[in-house]
Amino acid sequence: MTWLRWSVLTLGVVWALSTNLTIRNHYKTSSRPVLPANTFALVQTLSVLGVLTLPRSPFHLLWLFPLGYAAGFFSLRSKVFAFLPWLYGYLLAYTIPSNW
Repeated sequence: MTWLRWSVLTLGVVWALSTNLTIRNHYKTSSRPVLPANTFALVQTLSVLGVLTLPRSPFHLLWLFPLGYAAGFFSLRSKVFAFLPWLYGYLLAYTIPSNW
């Protein structure tokens, strides 16, 4: 059972990291924000950090990651809910040295 927990955690970290890198690559060529993708990346990153810092099982990622996709839908519908993902995308865009 331990190897299964580590496998889920490793896959979650890789998935969240690849989502963040994909969005960062988008901002290398475009300045248009992509709110749903920013929301996916934000929720995935916060989920992985939450599982690592809080005493929670990595199996929580199995419901937290799909929750990120639902949150992406709501970020398109609500300006209040879209502010934090927009800010996260802005932060990702400014990790690119050409944007400094």
